[in-house]
Amino acid sequence: AFWLTLELSIMAAVLVGLVLFLRWALKSRISAGWVSALWLVVILRLVIPVSLHSSLSLFNAIPVPSAHQMQEYVIQQPASQVTPVPTLIPTGYGEHVTYTKVHTAPLDSLIPQESMPHSTYPIWEVLAFIWLMGAVAMLIRATLSATNLHILFGRYTKPVKDPIILDQLKDARQIMGVKRQVIIHQASYLRVAAVSGWLRPTILLPTSLQPSQVKHVLLHELAHIKRHDILLCYVIIVLRAIHWFNPMVWLAFRAIKHDREPACDAMVLQRYDKSERYHYGMTLIDMSIGAKHP
Repeated sequence: AFWLTLELSIMAAVLVGLVLFLRWALKSRISAGWVSALWLVVILRLVIPVSLHSSLSLFNAIPVPSAHQMQEYVIQQPASQVTPVPTLIPTGYGEHVTYTKVHTAPLDSLIPQESMPHSTYPIWEVLAFIWLMGAVAMLIRATLSATNLHILFGRYTKPVKDPIILDQLKDARQIMGVKRQVIIHQASYLRVAAVSGWLRPTILLPTSLQPSQVKHVLLHELAHIKRHDILLCYVIIVLRAIHWFNPMVWLAFRAIKHDREPACDAMVLQRYDKSERYHYGMTLIDMSIGAKHP
């Protein structure tokens, strides 16, 4: 598992670099939806352990060693491959001494292998153990964080019973085409809205929202639900634990978190006319200011 993870992580790092370059080079010429699609390729590379070989593959130009090749490089140290040492042997006596060059094995190769000191834990086993412990620690940390958030939401959020907000949710679901049942909770400590849960999605709203802002915020959060961003978050948590040693993977997940917000905004704006787009944009500005200055 360790060698396969290392192979996938190296291949994903190459893809991350390519996506980041395209994201920078194309900038405004590529839509937020296409950027999300590019990141999905990186996610699939990390999830699917099987590689499909093709003449058009990027990795034909950038060769990446396979898990089997890396394992052979580290593990295999053939004892038979001993470099001979040239030695000069004198023959004759007096002024008639001549030297003959012969090749002999080094002294340490003549010592029986069982009598030589060796490491109890080979380096690859140590690396695999460190990787496994890091992955377990990351998963434990994520589990504790999710548990604390669940307790916090249970204690300090209250379900919304305001018929006006519930009607706005109904209209917003129709606009976004979300057929799943969605619950709304409110809390005074929240500065920005959020979504919790994938099977039973719950929208968390701050109590500080203006009535005119509620529908816009609901539309944005419903876009997250429609895109299955919560499920993607769960996948990212697991992948980040598995590939915790790869800084390119951390960079990719940070960029995914950033890029999914404009992707949701673009999904909402596609369903709005020009006048509503202006009001939606003003709500986004107000929410961003409120998040930075509580």
